[in-house]
Amino acid sequence: MSELQYLDIASANLSGSIPRQLSNLTKLQSLFLFRNQLTGLVPREFSRILHLTNLDLSDNLISGPIPESFAELKNLRLLSLMYNEMNGTVPEGIVELPSLDTLFIWNNFFTGSLPRNLGRNSKLRWLDVSTNSFNGSIPPDICAGDLSRNRFTGGIPSDISQASKLQYFNVSNNPELGGVIPAQTWPLPFLQNFCASSCNISGNLPPFGSCKSILVVELQMNNMSGAVPKSISNCQALAMINLASNQLIGHILEQLASLTALGIVDLSSNNFSGSIPAEFGESSSLVLLNVSFNDISGAIPSEKVLQSMGRSAYVGNPELCGALLKSCSGSMAILGSKGTGKLRLVLLLCAGVVILIAASIFWLIYLCKRRKGQWKMDSFIGLPRFTANDVLRSFNSTDSMEELPQLSAAVCKAELPTGITVLVKKIEWEPKRMKIVSEFITQMGMQGTGI
Repeated sequence: MSELQYLDIASANLSGSIPRQLSNLTKLQSLFLFRNQLTGLVPREFSRILHLTNLDLSDNLISGPIPESFAELKNLRLLSLMYNEMNGTVPEGIVELPSLDTLFIWNNFFTGSLPRNLGRNSKLRWLDVSTNSFNGSIPPDICAGDLSRNRFTGGIPSDISQASKLQYFNVSNNPELGGVIPAQTWPLPFLQNFCASSCNISGNLPPFGSCKSILVVELQMNNMSGAVPKSISNCQALAMINLASNQLIGHILEQLASLTALGIVDLSSNNFSGSIPAEFGESSSLVLLNVSFNDISGAIPSEKVLQSMGRSAYVGNPELCGALLKSCSGSMAILGSKGTGKLRLVLLLCAGVVILIAASIFWLIYLCKRRKGQWKMDSFIGLPRFTANDVLRSFNSTDSMEELPQLSAAVCKAELPTGITVLVKKIEWEPKRMKIVSEFITQMGMQGTGI
């Protein structure tokens, strides 16, 4: 037995305390006692098993702290103590183990702060400390893990962008965490899951930039504001985004509908406005689109995938209509989900045409009224010049005058010396005004103008 290297007694319905005599198996490399009913403390004597690589005591009823002596297990790669009743703090020596790859201590009663150098262990790939009572700030340089359901404060570390190998990051349900989403979070080359719901996070969503590896974004139940960046269209692998219960504004982006892998979109309980992009109806991967309790308007697109969401996905939008809610007006049914905007545009165009026609009519009436009572002056270009004497001489020539009885006794036909025949109306003037009249007639003859 002293040469035993591998011992697996998992799910064997064991009870009672863990035998200390197991520490005599000094050549042991893997010890698995998970899924039993073991109680009591973790034997501190386990530190004598210097070759121990994997230790899994999860899913038991073990209590007490992590032994400080575990800092001697330099070859330890896996330490799993999850689903127990352990308490106390995480020893500094544990996080400094040079070979530690996986640390699972979730669902216990651990307290205090996590060691500051936890994130500096370059070999630590899997970390789960969720569902405990840890407090204080999240260790800088954290490069992996689930820190959800604790009492962390101080926000997400701003240097998270330096965790180049980060794949999974979950700090959800830390209601006093606060802070903002660091600007360079999304471009992390291997980041797949980013979860920070119920953390009292504020500020805007940072631009997504390069986010080719991101699969899941969960930021529901925070105090985030602003609009969703259009750069989210870069996240072609995105399968789920939950932004519910924030204070986000703007229209629902058509760019979201263009993401071919997107299956779940929850935008409920925000301040989004505008219509539901009809492009969502063309998605073959969409399973859920929840836009309830916003300011969405127009008609729900008629595509089957959107009609299958159920009424709960659309309620709380007074201006939204469709088969699942109140019936749409005739114009809305004709114009579709963007009916409100289209209807307003049509009405504005109609109003503009009416105003233009009315203005044209008033302008024509004004011109007509202005012309009434005015002389109409016609210019006769090319009429030979004549003087008052030419006209008077025509009256003295019997050959040049001919009465026109059919017109008036005061109108005669006369032939000017120039050979032009004209009609002349006789007007009696006082002798003292003849000079003025003569000058006027001569001026008219010089200008070649007739009345």
